[in-house]
Amino acid sequence: MSRINTNVSSLIAQTSLGRSNSQLQVALNRLSTGLRINSGKDDPAGLIASENLRRDITASNKAVSNSERANQMIATADSALAQISNLLNDIRGLVVEAANSGVLSSEQIQANQLQVDSSLDAIDRIASVTTFQGRKILDGSLDFTTSGSNPSITNLQINAANLGSAGSVAVAVDITAAATQATLSVGVLTSKGQFTLGGQTFTLTAATAGETFNNVRVDIASGAATGVAYAAGVLTLTLDNTDAAITAAAINTAFATDGTFTSTNAGSGTIDGTTTAAQTGITTANTVQDLTFQLTGNEGAQVFSFDAGATYSQIANAINLVSDATGISAAVTAGTLNFTSTEYGTDAKIRAEIISEGALGTFGTNLSGTAAAGTDIAATINGFTASGKANTISLNNSALNFDVTVTDGSTSFLKAAARRMAVLLMVSGPE
Repeated sequence: MSRINTNVSSLIAQTSLGRSNSQLQVALNRLSTGLRINSGKDDPAGLIASENLRRDITASNKAVSNSERANQMIATADSALAQISNLLNDIRGLVVEAANSGVLSSEQIQANQLQVDSSLDAIDRIASVTTFQGRKILDGSLDFTTSGSNPSITNLQINAANLGSAGSVAVAVDITAAATQATLSVGVLTSKGQFTLGGQTFTLTAATAGETFNNVRVDIASGAATGVAYAAGVLTLTLDNTDAAITAAAINTAFATDGTFTSTNAGSGTIDGTTTAAQTGITTANTVQDLTFQLTGNEGAQVFSFDAGATYSQIANAINLVSDATGISAAVTAGTLNFTSTEYGTDAKIRAEIISEGALGTFGTNLSGTAAAGTDIAATINGFTASGKANTISLNNSALNFDVTVTDGSTSFLKAAARRMAVLLMVSGPE
């Protein structure tokens, strides 16, 4: 009687059946999972490679998901900003319309004002309620925060910063050169004047520039002897009523002896002793002589004309009246007339062109130049050389993208700390 444990044919059949069942199980597992490798025994080296690929695929899928979510957030913000833009355009239209006060009544203008106020309230409301997945995105809570700012800062913009593990970065701004305005100046004019006696023309030049030596008077007097003298602003010519003559050189010498004026005479003739003129008045002063010039600034050009005798103060007042049209202001300091651009930086320009001037005028010769420009601010930020434009300092590198505007001409040393909420780091992209 045969037994199964001694039946070789049955044992072979059982082994073949077990192998077939195992292969069937592997096939069914692969069919159900769709994977060739389901365990390490299927392909150890292939499993390592597939797991690496699985990791990369998972990360890529999450990156795509993050991008889609960021795109949805941007779309939400864009929609809100589009509404704000429409409201701002409406406000601009209402303001322009209200400027036509000759047509609109006060009630209509008031109605426009109410609509403007309503639009401003709507803008504030949109900024405060726009959210994405429960997070407000337009109320400024996602922006950088700063502390330790300097009063000379008028505008601060942190566009990007590598905050590192500390979550903050110190920002030190060291201004090495302040921005300047464009300037031209006209020095103190030399006092000059002319008078004519006996066909001789005398030109007077004051020994000291300024308005001190005005109203020189020429008196003709009779006396025992012909002579000439100058004192206290009066030139006295004494004639003996004969043919005795006063030479031009004698008049020049009288002024030179006094030291107040220098007198020059182009001719070499004499003044007839029988001249009877009296009290010939002349004026020498810190004034222009029939002057016409053009000033050109960032806002435009203007031509100025002044008659002889106009003072620096009058010229400065005339320039300041049209400062908005030229971008240039004027002031008189210690007898010097200064032209200054209202703007700062290399874009600030001044050009002065003398169109015409009287023969005795010294305005053009005392002008410091025909053109001038300002200079931009120079600074370092955290030791890096920053870009300067007028009064704005900028730095853009891998650590910091930063813009700061300081008060006009400031040289303050500025420090600030830039911080950003940690939650924003998760969606801000590479740092």
